[in-house]
Amino acid sequence: MVRAPRPLDMKKSKAVPDREALCEHCGAPIPALPDLDASEEEHVRWLIAEGKRFEAIQELVAFAGCPRSWAEVWVAHAGEGA
Repeated sequence: MVRAPRPLDMKKSKAVPDREALCEHCGAPIPALPDLDASEEEHVRWLIAEGKRFEAIQELVAFAGCPRSWAEVWVAHAGEGA
């Protein structure tokens, strides 16, 4: 019996995120988060500007459904290049 492959669980995945840019300062890949709509991105950027990085990471995980590690990189780079 052949089993169908299980769908990728983004939160447990070790996969490398799709990226549109590398940080020019540290070389880290900045994840592209296509499931993030404009209003959600605006809210996350506002949290970053207000110094609420922890909340921004939590919201990004909830909005985009990405792993926390990807959200941390995105927030650390404020989504620049993504």
